[in-house]
Amino acid sequence: MERFIKKHGKRWVWSPTFKMHVARTVLDKGLSYLEAAELFNIKRVKTVGEWVKQFRKELAGSNAIDMVTQSSPTGA
Repeated sequence: MERFIKKHGKRWVWSPTFKMHVARTVLDKGLSYLEAAELFNIKRVKTVGEWVKQFRKELAGSNAIDMVTQSSPTGA
């Protein structure tokens, strides 16, 4: 798994795949943001929280699409 995309100035830019992996791990294993930050060596705990929030938003969006697809009539 790719952890960084590139270095931007003095900081690294995290890859979307890595962000999603961290967020999924938090949700699947019930980790706190602090535990995840320590596990994945992320300096800012707030960063993990932001990734989880974004991941939940994306999940909610995909679930809404699934619900619309499932409830649409198939024809009669």
